[in-house]
Order: sequence, then C-alpha cells, then structure tokens
Amino acid sequence: MLRTLIEGLLTRGRAAEALAPLQRLAERRQIGDRELAALERRVLSQALEQAPDRATLDSLWQRFGKQERRERMVLAALIRAESRLGSRDLAATAVEVALSREWSEELAELYAQAPVEHASPRIKRAEKFLQQHPQSPGLLLALARWCRIEQIFGKAQEYLRMSLSLDPRALALIESARLAQARQEPERAALAWRLAASCATGETVAKDDLAQLMR
Repeated sequence: MLRTLIEGLLTRGRAAEALAPLQRLAERRQIGDRELAALERRVLSQALEQAPDRATLDSLWQRFGKQERRERMVLAALIRAESRLGSRDLAATAVEVALSREWSEELAELYAQAPVEHASPRIKRAEKFLQQHPQSPGLLLALARWCRIEQIFGKAQEYLRMSLSLDPRALALIESARLAQARQEPERAALAWRLAASCATGETVAKDDLAQLMR
C-alpha cells in the first residue's frame, strides 16, 4: 500500500521521495481526510528539514497552510533547515507570527533557537513580547542570544540571568557559555559548558554553581 511505502521512506529519512506517493494517496482517497492531513504534515515537515537548498526550502514552506505554519513540529523543522542552509529570518518571523496569534512557552523556546540574519529587529520585536510575557524563560533566552550577537553584552547577561533564574535549562546554560566566550571569560565559559552537559543528561544544576554563573 502507498501508506506503507510512505511510512517506510520516512523511517529511512527519505521524505522527498515520499512526496509523489503522498500525492497519489491523496488522489485515491484511501485514508480519511484527518489522517491524510496528519501524514502530509509529517512528510512535508521532514522534507523541509532535509531540504538540500534554499529554493527547495522556500517551495516546501509555501505548501503549508496558515494553521500548519503555527505548529511546533513544522516550525522546528524550519528552524533546523534554516540553521543548516543559512538564515533569511524566515523561521524567526514565522515563530513571531505564531506567538502573536497564541502565546506558548514551547514556541518561545523555539524562538530562542531560530537563526537570524539581522538580530537588531528581532530584539525590538522580542522586547515588545516581553512587556506582555515578562516571566517567559524562552523569550528572555532569545533576547540574551540576540543581544550577544549584536555585542550588547551587558543586556545579554541581564536577560540570561533572568532566564536562568526562572528555568536553568540546558539551552540557557549553553548560551551562558557562548556569552562568556564572547566576553573572553574562559573560567565562566568552562563552568557553563560543564553545567550544560550535566543538565542535558538530566542532572540537577547545583544552586551554588548556578549562583556563581549568574554573578
């Protein structure tokens, strides 16, 4: 069956090859509309993530509807693709649109991972979000990252402290290490990398270590 073929291609990471059988499956109406829509999202998301070039990425992105472009799975795939192929701020803008429609801390965390071509406009937009969501660790992390990129190190450190105080997650600890490296603070960077590695394996970050990092 076509469904089995598509699932097999997805399992082997060959989503681009699943696009044609997906079209045939849709034409033959062998499965229900909701099931087909869910399968199509999976195929398109994986194909988007694996896009070999920018033109393919842009073409695949156009195939998603407005609602689908606000889904975490789709946005995460776009972020990974843009991180690999180079950013034109498509992913960051798409996450901003999704957050404007409905706030989600999961999407805010994705926002912090979106590659950017120009960080300064992102800072302005994120600071507007912050007025409404001042306790969002993901949003604060995004601001810390983009301030670091723009070499506004003081603001980056302050946003990072606030994010870590709310949720000392691995992503924030990694950003702390990158900020310390940018500020030429090797000891702080080494501590942050160590804590990030521990956090990633499920260990609890010691309060004393975190306090030292946030000074």
